[in-house]
Amino acid sequence: MATAAQAKAQNTIVTFGKHNGKTLEEVCQQDWRYLSWLVDQDVARNGVDYWFLAQDVLEMHDEEDEQQSINRGSY
Repeated sequence: MATAAQAKAQNTIVTFGKHNGKTLEEVCQQDWRYLSWLVDQDVARNGVDYWFLAQDVLEMHDEEDEQQSINRGSY
């Protein structure tokens, strides 16, 4: 279950670049490498720290993947 901070991160809309208009969650589902790039670039625009929010979304998906592996017995 997502925390309030994770939900905010997931629903943050990207306002620049090739994923302009998509939420960070949509970007993660379609192009997770772009979120990794945002984290590496330390991107902030219009007072939004995209790198920090992108990191939250990626970490949340890593935790979900780990839990699914545990549930399948493949961890």
